[in-house]
Amino acid sequence: MSEAPPETQLDDPSGEAAVQDHCALHPEQAATAGTCERCGSFMCDACLSDMTEKRFCVVCARRLGGGRWLRHVPVLGILMMVQGAMTLGMALLLLMYGAFTALALGDLPPSDDPAQAAISSIMLGGMVGMGLMHLPAGVMQLLAGWRVRTFHSRWLAIGSIWLGLSTVFGCYCLPTALAMIVYGSVVLHRREVIARFDAEEPTAT
Repeated sequence: MSEAPPETQLDDPSGEAAVQDHCALHPEQAATAGTCERCGSFMCDACLSDMTEKRFCVVCARRLGGGRWLRHVPVLGILMMVQGAMTLGMALLLLMYGAFTALALGDLPPSDDPAQAAISSIMLGGMVGMGLMHLPAGVMQLLAGWRVRTFHSRWLAIGSIWLGLSTVFGCYCLPTALAMIVYGSVVLHRREVIARFDAEEPTAT
């Protein structure tokens, strides 16, 4: 049986002590959004669902079919894993291409032309550098996408979609990275989505 949320004593201008109720999901927050019209639970601003014009808490909104933004979260997680796999594949391809380039340059006879040597070094460094930039972005997107599907690790997801900008020099991945930033930022910053992530995360005791 859950404990009742704590009550805060507030100073009343009339000299009497006033009691302020607290949110059912976030006991440390005052119930500034009133009560849910369906279950009667006290709500803070983060727990007030914006899926309908009625004042429903996010729990009731989910039971009634979920807010429209909540349904986007699993989709976002899958897209992040797809994006991560693409980015990781591009990273491995660039690193392998850099390795083959190094082997090919090693088989060429020495050249006295400094321009040719500089071009070869730039090509090799560019391939390896782009591969190393893509690698952490791909791994992080795969991990974050898997976690986001079950409403976990919201901040990891936000960080991973912005880390996708590290693929700026890889034309293949940059357009999808920009699209993911726009879509992910819209979904992950919705009020009911934030409240759902908070509800799913384990509470420290």
